[in-house]
Order: sequence, then structure tokens, then C-alpha cells
Amino acid sequence: ALVTGILTTTAKAVSNGGIGIPDDVKLTFGGTGTGDLQIFHDATNSFSAISDQGTGPLVLLSNNLLVQNAGGTENMITATEDGAVTLFHNHVAKLATASGGVTVTGEVAAATLDISGAVDIAGQSTVTGGAVSAPSYSFTGDTDTGISRPTANAVNIVTAGTERVRIDSSGSLIKASGGLIK
Repeated sequence: ALVTGILTTTAKAVSNGGIGIPDDVKLTFGGTGTGDLQIFHDATNSFSAISDQGTGPLVLLSNNLLVQNAGGTENMITATEDGAVTLFHNHVAKLATASGGVTVTGEVAAATLDISGAVDIAGQSTVTGGAVSAPSYSFTGDTDTGISRPTANAVNIVTAGTERVRIDSSGSLIKASGGLIK
């Protein structure tokens, strides 16, 4: 039977053939017509969405959560109860939470990376050369003090935005004012 307008029922609705919702029509929950929660598909833009318009959080309840691509052939996000949350790129795990912190596979690109706590790096870690006024390796709250690379094959130690000591490409330790330290 075709129903137009609003169908109100106090009984449970059961469908053995499924429920079909046409394109550009929203399935809404809560409210009177607009709904706090909306599930819809926009055929014009090939856009499907679950939209939470309410004031509280959208809560998904599950022991395990898996988000895959449309074909179901590639993991994008996995989350396990009392376990890891993993983000994937091209079906390869790139960022995962673990009991001891976070595991990153690949490079971390950031203009500024603020790390507190222990860092365990397996492999090579690289940063930009930095400058005397903003060394590559500096300290939270004291960003003009640290270590940087002033030229190729050299390292300097900087305090208060001033180079104090440099180790040049030959391994010589040089005072910022000039001259070797022996």
C-alpha cells in the first residue's frame, strides 16, 4: 500500500522484502520530520551519509569496528575492544594505537612536532636543517635553544638563539667566536 505523508505506528514494523528508500530521501530518527539522526543517499553526487544533527555524540556500539572501501576489499580503519585502533593507507597500516603508545609506519610530516615522553625510533629519523633562531631539535617553552645543521656535514649547538659551538665536517669542535676547542 502506498502511504503519503507521515505514517505513525506504535507497533513494530517487519519487512521480509527489505525497506527501499529512494535517492534524495532521508530516513530520519527523532524529531518530527527533520530528525536528529539521518541516513540518506544523494544520487546526484554519489554521496551516502549518516548525519547526526542532535546535541549529543553519535555512538556506534560494537566489540569490533571495521571501515572498508565501497568494494569491501581494502581496510581503512579497524578498532577492537580494549585493543588497537589502526588507520590504513592503500590497505597498509600506517598509524596504530598500542598499549605503550602509538606506532607509525612511514614518515611523520609536521611543521612542528611536540613530543613528550619516551621516543623509540627504529631506523633513521630526519628533520630539516633548522636555523640559529629556531633549531631543528629544540625544547618546549625554549624553542631558540637546541641543535641544528648550519651547513652540510656540520652540527651546531644553539642557546638563546645564538650559535655557541659547531662541529664541522672534519670533526673539529669550533667556538662560535672562532677558533678550535682543544
